[in-house]
Amino acid sequence: MLKLYSGLMKKKKLNKENVFVALSIVFLLGSILFYGGRLIYFYNLENKAEEEVVTNLNDVLISEEVFSGDGLYKVDDVYYFRGSDVDNYLLYSGRLFRIVGIDQDGGIKLISDEVNTVIYDGRDESVDSYVDDWLNNVYLDTLNQDYLTDTSVCSDYIDTNITCNDVLKENISSLSLYDYMQANDTESYLNNGSYFWLKSKKSDNTTWYVDPEGISSTTTNKVSLGVRPVITLKKDLVVVSGDGSDSNPYTIENVIAFNLSDAYVGSYVSFSDYLFRIMSNGDTTRLVMVDDMDKHIFSTYSNAFETNRRNSLAYYLNHDFYNSLDSDYLIKSDFYDGIYENYYKEVESDSVNAYVALPSVGDILFTSDSLLITPTGKATQAIYAINNGRLNSIEIDTEYSYKPVITLKEDIVIASGTGTSSDPYILK
Repeated sequence: MLKLYSGLMKKKKLNKENVFVALSIVFLLGSILFYGGRLIYFYNLENKAEEEVVTNLNDVLISEEVFSGDGLYKVDDVYYFRGSDVDNYLLYSGRLFRIVGIDQDGGIKLISDEVNTVIYDGRDESVDSYVDDWLNNVYLDTLNQDYLTDTSVCSDYIDTNITCNDVLKENISSLSLYDYMQANDTESYLNNGSYFWLKSKKSDNTTWYVDPEGISSTTTNKVSLGVRPVITLKKDLVVVSGDGSDSNPYTIENVIAFNLSDAYVGSYVSFSDYLFRIMSNGDTTRLVMVDDMDKHIFSTYSNAFETNRRNSLAYYLNHDFYNSLDSDYLIKSDFYDGIYENYYKEVESDSVNAYVALPSVGDILFTSDSLLITPTGKATQAIYAINNGRLNSIEIDTEYSYKPVITLKEDIVIASGTGTSSDPYILK
């Protein structure tokens, strides 16, 4: 009996110990799971990578709306930048633009910050507008069109009252007088010190333009003035970088070029210790110099670009200057040098084969003052030159600024750089 009682007591004691051990194990496991889970949670919380903030360009711009001073204004259902002190720079397709505003559909209208060519705004039996023809058949093809939409253009004939009752949709255009005035005309960011054409016309079919002081007027004279393309971006695009300032413009593209042939027109290239910009691209790449060169006469003989004629700029460029370049990349190519009188395509009537030449009428340009390769046709002693966005005829023995143009062979690899003025492409 005593043995039976003793056994029962030991069994009860054993069961209590087992229960205690089991409970301890459960408690310990629970603690490990709880505190381990909390540790993992707070570790992940502390070390969680920042989520990418998607910034909508429309939202960024509209958030800066102002009611006085310089900045973005809302006029009915359209936004306009007004004044001269505005951060509305945007880098697109290798070129710097200014944001004009936001249209009624949410599209963001841009205008080139610089004059991109200098031509006559005329017409003939085949072309209604030489400027429109150049914009659509030369310039537009050099842009990334993935982000573009139609541009709203005021097409009113303007004699006295500046209105915008008739609106057209175009792929690419020039700025209307109405948009220019909305920006505050002479006191606006649009006044860049150059002559440039506007889209608007008077009822007598003369064309409005802006002079270097920002004053708008019309001309009946056959003059060649600057062209500043106007395009429109689709709404709700994402800002990749930038704050809209001159030194840090907005960007919406994130494209890396590995070969020079893939780079945008307008991109900067460092070559042979000179700074150039791409003026055309494709199978070969044509570059125009950015750096200032010492002034030089065109020739002492005629307005023909003759590379073997001594005492000429053509000779200097293709001998002395050529010897300062890395010839491994250079190729000889044809440069248009036909006589220009009306239509920019007239220059294609003749060409010269050279290693180094000058810009021609109709080229995409990035310069305000430069000799051209284009002869006037009025006299063998005169050549065309650009001055502040206007084409002038000068004597061939007049010293003038010039920008050499070269052609590089295809399949050139980019070693580094992003193609901006501060970080130009370096060739491999």
